[in-house]
Amino acid sequence: MCPAASNIISMVTPAPFTFDVTDPLISGANKMVVRVVVPGHEPIDGLTRRTIPHGLHGMDESAPCWGGIWQSIGLYYVPEIYIADVFAETDWAEGAVIARVTINNTAGRSVSADLNVTVSEDRTGKSVMTSSAMVEVCPCESVHSLRLDIPSPHSWSPDDPFLYRLEVETLAGGIEDRRAVRFGLRELTFSNGYFRLNGKRFFPRSAHFVGFYPGGLRPKTEDDLRREIVAAKEAGFNMLRYLGTAAVQPQLDMADEIGLLVYEEHAGSWQMEDGPETAKRHERELFDVIRRDRNHPSVVMWGVLNEWFIFVPEGHIAANAIGVLPRLRRLDPTRLVTLDSGRFNYARWHMDMFPTLPGVGNLSLPRTTEWIDDLADVHTYGEYPIGAQCRTLLRSPKVGDRKVFQTEFGFNTSIDLFSGILSFQQSGVPADNEEREVWQSLADRLERDWSQLKMAEVFPTPSHMWDADLEAHSFRIRQAWSLVQANPRLVGTNYTSFCDEGLYGAGIVDYFRQPKPAIRAIRDLQKPLVWCLFSSSLNLYRGRDLRVEAVLRNEDVLPPGRYPAEITLSGPSGTVWHCGKDIAIPSYSEGEEETGPVAIEAFEETVRMDFPAGDYELYVRLLSGADARASLTLHLGDREALPRIDIRVSALGMSEQQCAWIQDKGVETRILHQIFVSQAF
Repeated sequence: MCPAASNIISMVTPAPFTFDVTDPLISGANKMVVRVVVPGHEPIDGLTRRTIPHGLHGMDESAPCWGGIWQSIGLYYVPEIYIADVFAETDWAEGAVIARVTINNTAGRSVSADLNVTVSEDRTGKSVMTSSAMVEVCPCESVHSLRLDIPSPHSWSPDDPFLYRLEVETLAGGIEDRRAVRFGLRELTFSNGYFRLNGKRFFPRSAHFVGFYPGGLRPKTEDDLRREIVAAKEAGFNMLRYLGTAAVQPQLDMADEIGLLVYEEHAGSWQMEDGPETAKRHERELFDVIRRDRNHPSVVMWGVLNEWFIFVPEGHIAANAIGVLPRLRRLDPTRLVTLDSGRFNYARWHMDMFPTLPGVGNLSLPRTTEWIDDLADVHTYGEYPIGAQCRTLLRSPKVGDRKVFQTEFGFNTSIDLFSGILSFQQSGVPADNEEREVWQSLADRLERDWSQLKMAEVFPTPSHMWDADLEAHSFRIRQAWSLVQANPRLVGTNYTSFCDEGLYGAGIVDYFRQPKPAIRAIRDLQKPLVWCLFSSSLNLYRGRDLRVEAVLRNEDVLPPGRYPAEITLSGPSGTVWHCGKDIAIPSYSEGEEETGPVAIEAFEETVRMDFPAGDYELYVRLLSGADARASLTLHLGDREALPRIDIRVSALGMSEQQCAWIQDKGVETRILHQIFVSQAF
């Protein structure tokens, strides 16, 4: 802490930052203080939460105001001429890497320096090649580039995450400095209607991740961070989308090593207050994240905004984001960039998807500075049970001729509050922690309501209720995922979400990173060859028609050809219906990029259900080429066998159409309009 006020240095960002504190130092003892301000909705130093990049933490006034220093602080003594940054800019097509070395010269004069660059295999340490140059280093900051064409280049991919190591050495005035980074040779782009990874058609299977942890901002250990990356890949995902936040280094290092792709946003991508100063902070946050993470081969896509234009189509941040590409490409020309995830959103009162700001695309290809309009980035959330409108939005959104990247969809589960309280205790989160207090308050209210509403007559305990809901969650996911994957224009998915986010229970693992039953469904649904099986009803009466449909999603597993398949319906008396046919996978010219259809309509049949009442299984499978199968359970009832219900019922929260259906069955129905229930429900 220096005596002169002019020596105070400040910055507004949650991204990593550095200060050069040479000039403020005084002879003798110095005390350096890092002060972190975490503003809420009341201003601190003129700042509120929405005027700084805040991510998803505290988007409303009731949310805890979390923040602080949770990674390392280092004090580095460096020579007068030192390496400030190394960017390994890769060119996958040419098998080359350009070492872009930023050198800081604080000597106050130009000096000559030897610049030596070595590329080696990261795993073995085997040297691949070296290059050297004599460079003139001007005062302050300068960037120097060396291109290295790698012999027999080895690509990085999810199946083969091969890493190189780039080591840079400078020698100036007899003083040397070194820095090393890892990199991989790969390219993700978008052409002819599909993502292409290293030249081959690629289908992102992603889930989003926001970095919420019980009791605060950080997990207990770095190993906990790494385990999340491994768990995501084991669940069948090949990508993670960091929504409204940036990844942390241990996770990116692990993603590099095991081959998990990353679509990365930043803490300023969502719901900042608009204005000239906040637009500058938004861009600085984006650029800080790019500088920090641009050497990671796992990071293949930058996200500028999330769900912004559907709410604020004009303003300082919007205009700045649209014009950001020339500046961004100076930092990283190699990756895809999305302008605004969820921009092709839907209005709940009609069925059309709509892009705001027509004429401005939403995707930028590597080494370009234009937004192209070939891809619709879609967010779809709907009701459950899934109604006709939601089915249409998931399976066939109206986006014109664009392909669909379904970057958000999913369903919630309820939260096991009692188990959560025990997990807080097990994790060592103190009882007076703000988040734990919220959970405890909700658990106390639910306990009161459980007794008052006589819920024990339905479930023995609340835990039994939550277990039942988790099993139902798996079924909801299977239904929604089948609809999404049956979309012939679909080129990639991002599920909401990998883990629960506090009291938002959409994850396939819970808030404490314990797997839910849905994780098994996700593994099955994310196979590159999968059936999407549908029926017009899961419960129906004898004598009714049942429409069945099966779509085969083939993500380049089956080569062109004809493949026999069958669909059957079996029940109490065995197989009652059967249909078989050959499915054609069309061919394409040799040397062409894969552009053939992915979702193939295989069966669309109507079955008259004149069979005995009972449970039935609808089952579809391939008979050759590969193992792919799916099933649905249906219940066939006999209306004539139903007993007469001679009671009067009260209906709460039901539509007139639903009440009319009940009355049509001979049940007198009284509609309740104004009933107040506990806030816990």
